[in-house]
Amino acid sequence: MTASGIPIRHSHLLNYCSVGAIIKTPDCLIVPMDTRYWVDKKGNPLGKEILFVELTRQQLGISKRLIQPPVSKRLGNLSSYDVTLPAVRFPGWMRCWKCGALYQYPEWKNDQVPRCERSECKTKPQLEQVHWVLIHKDGYMDDIPWHWLAHHEASPENRTCRDYNNLKLQKDKKAPANWTVKCECGASFLFSEMRLREPNGIFSSKIYMNQQPWIIRQRAELNNVSPVAVAIGDVNIYHPVTDNALVIPPESRIQTDSLTAKLYSLRGELEKLHKYRKIKPLFDNQIRIIAGVFGVSPDEIYNAWEEIQNGFPYFANVTHITPGIRSELEYQALITPIADLRENEAFVTQHLSDAWQQCQAEYQLTGIGPIIQAIDRLIAVHRLKEIMVFKGFKRVSGGNPSVPPDIEDKQDWLPAIELFGEGVFCTLAEPVIAEWEKLEFVKNRLKATQSRLQYSQNLKLPRPVTPRFVLLHTLAHLMIRQMEFSCGYPAASLKERLYFQSPSEDLSPMAGILIYVAVPDKVGSLGGLVEIAEPGRFLDLMMKVFNQAAWCSFDPVCSEHGGHGPDMLNRAACHACALIPETACEYGNALLDRVLISGELKQKDGIPPLLDFIQMWTTHEQHTQSS
Repeated sequence: MTASGIPIRHSHLLNYCSVGAIIKTPDCLIVPMDTRYWVDKKGNPLGKEILFVELTRQQLGISKRLIQPPVSKRLGNLSSYDVTLPAVRFPGWMRCWKCGALYQYPEWKNDQVPRCERSECKTKPQLEQVHWVLIHKDGYMDDIPWHWLAHHEASPENRTCRDYNNLKLQKDKKAPANWTVKCECGASFLFSEMRLREPNGIFSSKIYMNQQPWIIRQRAELNNVSPVAVAIGDVNIYHPVTDNALVIPPESRIQTDSLTAKLYSLRGELEKLHKYRKIKPLFDNQIRIIAGVFGVSPDEIYNAWEEIQNGFPYFANVTHITPGIRSELEYQALITPIADLRENEAFVTQHLSDAWQQCQAEYQLTGIGPIIQAIDRLIAVHRLKEIMVFKGFKRVSGGNPSVPPDIEDKQDWLPAIELFGEGVFCTLAEPVIAEWEKLEFVKNRLKATQSRLQYSQNLKLPRPVTPRFVLLHTLAHLMIRQMEFSCGYPAASLKERLYFQSPSEDLSPMAGILIYVAVPDKVGSLGGLVEIAEPGRFLDLMMKVFNQAAWCSFDPVCSEHGGHGPDMLNRAACHACALIPETACEYGNALLDRVLISGELKQKDGIPPLLDFIQMWTTHEQHTQSS
């Protein structure tokens, strides 16, 4: 896969290196153009369509087709590829780091980085792109108007200057944190990076700006909201909007290597058959052509055609699946054994709950019993497939609408990829968790977090937050950190998926954690993660997890923290104990609290350690049953 000659992995191309993102290459910074340019000369997508995901699209609330980015092949020339996705160099302004001279869109001769051409600059160094850009909450991004900025506070006679070729951008000698942009006419402007960022500051008078670096002829009106200037690398520049779902039964059970499935994949040939269905000679001829392609008899192709006409894959027209029940569907698929597993199924699980519970008799006198009692289901996920869809991007943090992948939202498809992998799934014992989350001390600890949550712009966070969610989320993070040592997988390559629902009249309770790895390759991973699901190894993992939860190298500061992290939504969680790479966390490293597991050790009437509570609850239940 390439973007302006730069190889990019599909998983990156549909995330932080996608449409509208600033990507650092060995020579310069570039921005990939929108998906209107991801097509051939006839306007057809360059990539292949992802089929057999009708139910998955319904779970994600997507009616458009899902198209994979094109796979590129290297040609004879090592710098040449058969398929490339266009990108533009951005920022367009470049600066001489020696003399400070600014150049607007300088010419790149033979793709070589241009050099300073000012006579007073003796060394003639290579130019570097300026490290600030202008962004707007509606998703626009443009160059800083350096000429306009230099003359922003100039005298009336200097404001008439139209010389764009004699600007300089230099650090202020008296205050290195400040910068000065000046013109040869005498106009200059002193600013700091903080002043550039002010929402209603320097650029409050700007009425128009370019929509995107590759769209320079359609100026966007700013609707009374001023843009801000930020440095390259600022998190506000780009927020990809993606969604994902697991492919679960019955969809995961489709035999994609069957003749019917292969014919179903030939959309062009199916259209011809449908077109000729009432013209027997043409229809029969098309059947024979397809039979020759597959090396089978015409009767076999006709039978496959009939099966497709009868509704294959049979569940494509199901309409009751909605995004709101996505988690429940995945949860039920994970806890339900699959009978008669066939080769090439996309979702393969092995239920180890009975073997896990058998550990209790062996370890009941060693103090490990509460860990076994805390977890009632243990399932090895030997094979899974995840669909990740790129829905657009945002700039400037907040609840702003996202920019669609094609900018205009007129295409009938969205870019998506298939990810393959494996994982470990476990559920917490529902009777214990249901009683634990009723504790007043537990509820009270979340009150401050709940009040802060209403001001958070992170739309992925559950509202309202429950003790069950924070417990599961913190436990998942601790498991990922420990798996990094136990399995050898970097934490950044692992993912969490939480299933949480407190008991109610309408919904079944859920308390599950899926830790998995998924990569854009059908081979998937090599089994190192799923081996952790073996009861003995999983018990060893969880022992270390609970020990890790009990102590942090930053205690007592960490455990007694009143609120920190994104939107002050974390309590006892820091980089030494519970935080993980952003790519591994589904919720932006927010709503974490290790104290819900370790307990408030210094308070007699505080939250009890989770394992102590489980031990007390189990003893009480056994006493009740015996009496």
